[in-house]
Amino acid sequence: MSKDQNSFGGLLAAIFLGATAGAVTALLMAPDSGKKTRKKISKKLNNIQKKLNNVKDEGNQKVQNFAKDLKKNVSNIVEKKS
Repeated sequence: MSKDQNSFGGLLAAIFLGATAGAVTALLMAPDSGKKTRKKISKKLNNIQKKLNNVKDEGNQKVQNFAKDLKKNVSNIVEKKS
């Protein structure tokens, strides 16, 4: 696994943990009824899910671009050796 992949995984974990900690802290500091609290939790989790999906999509695009560039470079090397 490359250094970029490791740092990307770490970034995802940090985003998730930070968002979760922030949501829990906010909920504990603002007392509301159970119904309101569940709505807040639901909204926060939906926002976190959207952000993680965006990060995942960006990561997938980077991996696809990397694979495309790698294939092109390997092809160029093979052609030079022939």
